[in-house]
This record gives sequence, C-alpha cells and structure tokens, in this order.
Amino acid sequence: MEPNPRAHTIDKAIQIFNQEKCDLVIALGGGSVIDGSKYIAATSFSGGSCWDYVVLGDRTPRNIPSVPNHFYPDSCSVRLRCNAGGVLTNWETKRKFQPQ
Repeated sequence: MEPNPRAHTIDKAIQIFNQEKCDLVIALGGGSVIDGSKYIAATSFSGGSCWDYVVLGDRTPRNIPSVPNHFYPDSCSVRLRCNAGGVLTNWETKRKFQPQ
C-alpha cells in the first residue's frame, strides 16, 4: 500500500474484499496499512466509497459498524494509537484527510 492511502486504492480493496466474501481484515505493517484497513473494514460493512466516511468541512463524525479488523503493527508502529481516524488521500479532488 502506498503512503497516505489513496481513496481509489482503498475502494478497489473494498471491491475485492466483497467479491471474495471476506469477513475479516488483518493489517500487518505500519500506519498507512492500519489506516487503510480501518476504511476497508468500515466501508465493506456499510457500503459506498471510503471517501463517504471522511469527516471534512461540515460532515459530522459518526459511529460506523465494521467487519472485524485486527492490527499487527511493525516494530516502528508498536506505539501507534489505535483509534477510529485514519489518513486518506483523494488524488482526484486533491484533498487529504488527516485526523487531528
């Protein structure tokens, strides 16, 4: 996965996840992998595009159910906080979401 996962890449992963009838997301690696897996798990369960769940401007944060998601961080990411946010880049609109 590329750094600061692209919405297009995550949407493609969601499509594969659903086609293969997967029921679990496993993230093995660093921050970008973990961020991407959060969007895959939530969007696979709830539908639409991963960018639909980004909180920008007047969008209100919300609780979104997801398929099970397991994180196995690399040694550099061991202290990474696990929360609901994740960096996501939309190359088409030239926007990037980065939680505060």
